[in-house]
Parts: sequence; structure tokens; C-alpha cells
Amino acid sequence: MFVMLEKSFGLFFFLKKPKNEKGNARYIYLRLTVDGISKDVATKRQWDCLRWNASAGRATGLKEDAKALNSYLDVMCSKVYQAKKMLMDADKALTAENLKNVLTGQGDEKRMILSAFKRLDPFSKKYARALEPTRKLEVFLTFLKSIDQWHKTEPIESVIGDKDNQIDKLKERITELESQLKEATKYDAAEKILIDKGGLPSFMDLIDQMQDLILPNDNKLTRSQTQSPWYKMIAKYFMHGDKEISIDTARNYFPAKKGDKPAKFIEIAEKDKLFKIIRKDNK
Repeated sequence: MFVMLEKSFGLFFFLKKPKNEKGNARYIYLRLTVDGISKDVATKRQWDCLRWNASAGRATGLKEDAKALNSYLDVMCSKVYQAKKMLMDADKALTAENLKNVLTGQGDEKRMILSAFKRLDPFSKKYARALEPTRKLEVFLTFLKSIDQWHKTEPIESVIGDKDNQIDKLKERITELESQLKEATKYDAAEKILIDKGGLPSFMDLIDQMQDLILPNDNKLTRSQTQSPWYKMIAKYFMHGDKEISIDTARNYFPAKKGDKPAKFIEIAEKDKLFKIIRKDNK
């Protein structure tokens, strides 16, 4: 995006291809132009040229990485405006070179407003009047640093390093979450088991019987501390006719304590208890 702040001053973000490198990755640069003289500032960021709007000087798309980059470029624009004001307030020449020095933390421009006060002749009439503004400015700068979430008072290299560290941490977190998602979906089935229409109560009765089956060693065939594994399994892996079984419907067949009958409990009618599971040696 080319912003003309005044006739002789402008800024523009553009992509530059790295030497001897293939692919779509490009370095992002900020070009500062004052009175026709330009200086380029490296943002130390790379971006896919296929996802870049050259006329706007911004990343395209609505993905989070594009939004993050555009926000970062906006911060750099704010730093340019701040640098311009600092130069003008300190009676410094507004040149592309001086702007670049302020942005990159080079030269003596970084704290030039305070320096302008401190360089006053201590015997001059202005010196006494400058002491209080100097103290207030130093206090104000300290306060700004304490709330400076965009790091406007720091050199651009420091900001880039901090943001790169944050991006690395986010990438690690994304990798971790992707691994967790892959593990969580490992046992997902491509289709559900179909229970014939009208047969849900009979199926639920069989599940209920399974919880009471006793092995020859007098241990239960199946055990769970709560009923949730049963109704969650049914809701996830079974269908009733052509309809999904909601987790609420499945839960109503399984009270928290077996034998209880809460308000929404679905009791299986005798006519639906079509099957009886018995141990073979009990025949």
C-alpha cells in the first residue's frame, strides 16, 4: 500500500526474491521515499508471492497467518509515522536515511526529543523551563514501555525477533494439537451400524443385559465406573433407522446409577425385551 503523507514522503511494502532460491517465498521490504530518494528496510519476513496483493502491499486471504502479517505491517506503518514526528520535533532533517535509522535503532535518533532538551546550555533561560518537561517525558516513556504491547519504542529487529519467537511457539502448539487430533480420530469409523427402525429399545435392553453378565470366575464381563461410555458409544457408532441417535436420547436409557429412574429416564417396555442373554453353561 502506497501512502502519501505529504508531497515528498511515502512508504510502500513490496516483495523481493531471495538470490539462488526457487519457489514462491519472497522477502518483504518496506521502501521509504523522501524527496525522490528511497531507502529499503528489511522486515525479515517471508511470504508466498501467490498470496500477495502487490498494489495494496498486503497479504491476501482471511487465514490467520495473513491477518497476523497484515497486522504486523500496520504496526510498521505506525512506527514510520512515529519516526517522522520524532525527526520533526527534534528539528532533524526528514530524510529516508534518518527515517531508516530511527526504525532500525541506528544512529542517535532513537531518543532525540529528550536529547534535544538535555543538550540545552545549563546557563540558558530555556534550560530551567526544559527540566520539568524532560522529567515528565522520561516518566511518560517509562509508562509507555510498560503498556507497549506493540513494541513501538523498540527497534524493528527486536520486535521481529520477539514475534518470530511467538510464531515458533504457535507452530509447536499447532503441531501438538494436530497430533492430538490425529490420535483422537484414529478410531473413527467411515460408517455407523444401523439398528432397524423400531428396534432401538430392544437393542438398549441387550446393552443393559451385557452390563450384568457374569463370567465363570464370578467377574463381570464388562465394567465401567459410569454409564457415559455406553451411551456415548451408541450415539457415536449407531443409527436408528435412517436417523442419528442423539447423545441425550441415548443417555436417557442409562441413569447415572443403575436402577434409578430420573425424570427423563426411558423405561424399556416388556414387549421390547425380545432377547435374553444367558451363559452357555447355564443352559
